Amino acid sequence: MKKYIVIKLYVPEEHQDTFIALISDLEFTGIEQVNDELTINFLANNYNENVENELSDSANTLGFEYKLISQSTIEEKNWNEDWEKSLEPVVVNHRLVICLQAK
Repeated sequence: MKKYIVIKLYVPEEHQDTFIALISDLEFTGIEQVNDELTINFLANNYNENVENELSDSANTLGFEYKLISQSTIEEKNWNEDWEKSLEPVVVNHRLVICLQAK
């Protein structure tokens, strides 16, 4: 099962697009932009000290301090399967019930 490293960084909103362009060669799987924060996802085997240095250097190039807000490891999970397990039948009327098809 795959593992991901998820890091949250302080990046001023006005620098985010340029910062993302500077780090575009890194092998990340996704980025979320929220106000002055970027959340960047990496496959665990693609995240190392070189990546951290590249992130720090890119922040310095743009003139702001590199600040790691948080870092976590997440294991790949089939979220849809978990959601399907929680589905309850929907009773439309006494003759019609909608439910998940059994496999």
